[in-house]
Amino acid sequence: MTPFSPRTRTPSLPSQEGDLDALAVVGRGACTPLGLTAAATWAEVRAGTTRFAETGVADAAGDPVRACSLPLLGSHASRIERVAALLTEAVAECLGSTVASELPEPLAVLLVLPAGATLEPVDAGPVCRAVRRVCPPGLELALAEEETVRGGRAGLFRALSAAGARLTRGTDAAVLVAAADSRCDPASLSILSEAHRTLGRTNPDGLLPGEGAGAALLASASHAQRRAWPAVAHVLAVARATEPHPARGDVPSGAEGLSTAFRRLRTDPLAGTTRTDCVLSCQTGESAWEREFAYAYLRNDALMPEPLVITHLAASIGDAGAGTAAVHLALAPDRLDALESSVAGTSSEQDLPARRGLLYGSASDGSVGACVVERRLDEAHR
Repeated sequence: MTPFSPRTRTPSLPSQEGDLDALAVVGRGACTPLGLTAAATWAEVRAGTTRFAETGVADAAGDPVRACSLPLLGSHASRIERVAALLTEAVAECLGSTVASELPEPLAVLLVLPAGATLEPVDAGPVCRAVRRVCPPGLELALAEEETVRGGRAGLFRALSAAGARLTRGTDAAVLVAAADSRCDPASLSILSEAHRTLGRTNPDGLLPGEGAGAALLASASHAQRRAWPAVAHVLAVARATEPHPARGDVPSGAEGLSTAFRRLRTDPLAGTTRTDCVLSCQTGESAWEREFAYAYLRNDALMPEPLVITHLAASIGDAGAGTAAVHLALAPDRLDALESSVAGTSSEQDLPARRGLLYGSASDGSVGACVVERRLDEAHR
């Protein structure tokens, strides 16, 4: 395996007709306990703000479970109410972009909702109706409840793959991808506590429940260039795989799925041309997930940052489950802008025409997804 030099930064320019094409992010939105918009959330994340607080649910030791929740929703809101409220804020911000107002046709929407295997299920019907209500005048949403993507932390990558296929076929000029999840409702908190999953005195390897939603308006890079749609970032490639032995399963994980996803990105003609500058993890911080990443990292070191820079969104907003990757994607342009040049392995901005983040997520059912997100200097200066 030949390592790529972190100083060799070849910008991935939008492709021409017939060539491989990236996905241009031409609109974004986010809603988390730290802020109702992507900008507000990023400002609080960068400032190191945390809003973890004790809840009314007790853990095995009798201590209050701590969680990061949006105060505006109240402590008694159900999971579906929380997911719908978070998602509509993120989608409304995303659809406020100039590009959305220029779309002459119905906008295809792919929603990623929680799988509901262990926590309270989230019915797609009320969520879809809530999203339709925030659609700007003059814009029609092609939103089908039966096309809702169900998944955990890897769900967004399935939606990105589907969006990429639609855009490549020319079926749509743009596709809206959005995801949301909440583990902060009383029922979910109780289930997590009873399963001994929450962080506390008797479980130092637990998680902190959280919530959040993110949205991205996507177009093919070539189409966005032709239409002069300004992009805030590009998704260069998406890879998916299946882990036969999930990290939190009965059999120790060998990280085959995550290793495969990373290898596919490493050998991709667009994404694999250079090292990434940071890793954006959707995982909870629990040791099983950290071991999974360590194995996959060692097998794909040529894709990884040097030195290793890894960010867990859970440290800021708690475990937002299926919504984590979408929030990461919405914040990625700001996070990549904030990378110090010394961390990125260059001495000057001119030597670094683009910065890249490796975004990945592994779900409890073995689904794995990853993508490379790029932020270019011309995008950063807009």
